[in-house]
This record gives sequence, structure tokens and C-alpha cells, in this order.
Amino acid sequence: MLCRSAQNLYWLGRYLERAEHMCRLLRLQMETLVDRPRQEIHFGWQRIYANLQRRPPLAKAELELYHDDDLMLADAYTLADDLTFETSNPDSLHNCFAYGRESARQSRNYLSFEMWTCLNRTWLQLKEVDLAKIWQPTPENFYARTAEQLAAFAGISASTMYRTQGWHFLQLGHALERAQQSSALLQAQAKLSRAQKNPDADNWLSLLRFYQALDIYQWHYHVHIDPPQVLRLLRHDRRLPCSLAHALLQVNTEIGTLFTDTKIADRDLQQLSDALEKQSRPPKSSDNATALDLAACREQLRQLDRLIAARWFDYNIEDDPATP
Repeated sequence: MLCRSAQNLYWLGRYLERAEHMCRLLRLQMETLVDRPRQEIHFGWQRIYANLQRRPPLAKAELELYHDDDLMLADAYTLADDLTFETSNPDSLHNCFAYGRESARQSRNYLSFEMWTCLNRTWLQLKEVDLAKIWQPTPENFYARTAEQLAAFAGISASTMYRTQGWHFLQLGHALERAQQSSALLQAQAKLSRAQKNPDADNWLSLLRFYQALDIYQWHYHVHIDPPQVLRLLRHDRRLPCSLAHALLQVNTEIGTLFTDTKIADRDLQQLSDALEKQSRPPKSSDNATALDLAACREQLRQLDRLIAARWFDYNIEDDPATP
């Protein structure tokens, strides 16, 4: 397939996964605004912006400087707008959809009719609203509904998209973005928790809810929330669909499949992919769930993205081993 089409499908997977990640984070955060303590609400906003490595659009740089409840709720509107509709924020929900839809439009011939219809309908619905319209009733319903539509797109893709190389580039983008976002979120959670004088178990409970893993955690461990065990589950359990380990395993699988389909291999890319896959395995020491450096994992994922681009998207055709 054309490298341009492969790149568009790869980035379609990345942008839609990024949008779903943001939807689920904002839905969780909107729910905390109702009746949760001020500290937990502050922690949620800090976690989101640390995940994005973005400074909040406030007069003062640090969220913990705000202590008045009324001011904090007013700021919540500004923060939600920045993360949802702000066009200058490349990671906003609006921009992720806009970039994803454009990538889909340029690779339209690889998508099924049902995929394009689902994506286009969701984009048109998003264009018709602003934060004022979704804020008055229950904003968490908007984010929940949007996340459901993105999940529907993934299901429609799995059931209708033809299994060519395009499918594997779409899945590779989806898996790599999930791994990148998951490692960033876990790193932000651990860093913010260490900075707290009295770590709050509710912050770890909300993380389990984000990963839809609360029942799984209680089944594996117990009702009491233990941060190292939470990190171990979300970091290393390959059976958990949203876990970092599952995403890294999928990245490795898709790269191996693409090498097989194209009859081309790249030793550096494969070695890095294999190294990341090995990181998904639980550490031998059961008392250290954070033995693997999440920051190093994120850097390896960025390096992997650059190698993927160099191998399949930006290469010189004269250097392509497949060129006669």
C-alpha cells in the first residue's frame, strides 16, 4: 500500500485512541466535581495535565494554589474547555477528532462504509456543541457518550474492515498510542502521589475506575487499596485490555505481522519492539511493582514511533529493499 495511506491509518488509530483516553479522563473528573473533596478534585486536574505534559491555562501556574471551592469550580469550566474545545491545544478532544477525521478522509478507500459513517456522525455531533451547551445538564454524560461512540467505531472496524496491511497500521497506531498514554498516566499518578504528605486511597481508586479494573483488582487482591499492587496490575497484567502490558504486547504483534506481510525487516525496529514487549512482563520481585522505569518506557515508545515513520512512511524509495 502507499506509504501515505499507511501513515494516515496509523495516525487515525493514534488520534482516536488519544481522544478516547481524554474522554474517559474527563468523564471521571466531571463526576468528582459533584461531591468529592477539594484535594481529590485538584489531584484529578493535576493528573490530567501531568499526563499531557501541558500547563493549565490559569493565571497561576500551579493548581494547588487554588483553595476556594467556588473559584475552583469556576476554574473547572476553563480547564474542561481547554481540554475539550481549545483549538490551540493539540491534544484537545476537538483537535484529536479533527486530525483523525482528516486522516480517515485521506485513506477513505481503506475504510468500510460503516466505519466512515460512524466517525463522520460523531465528528458532526461534536462540531455542533460547545462547552456551554454540555455544561448545564451533566457534562460527564457528554464524555461518556463520546467514549461510547469511539468504542463503537473500534467494534465496527473489527467487524467490517478488510484485513490488509491498512488494518494492521490502524491497530499499530491504536496500540502504540495506548501504551504511550498509559505509561504517561501511570507515571503522573505515581509522581503526584509521592508528592502528597498523606496519599489518598481514593485517588488510586479513581485510577482503577479509569482502567475499568476495580472488580479485577478486588478479585486478585482485596478491597483495601494498595498503590504498589494497583501499579502492578495496571502495568503488568496482559489480560487487562487497557493495561500497559497488553498495549506493548499488541505493538510487538502488529510490527511482527507487518514485517511478515511486507517481507521486509528492520533489526533496530524489531529489537526495540521486542525490548518493549519484555518490559510488559511482571518483575520477579513481587514487592516492587514499579521496578521498570515508566519514563524510560515512554522514551522508547517515542523512539519506536520515529523508527516506524522512517521505515514505512518517510523512507527513500531508492533505499527500499523491496524496490526492484
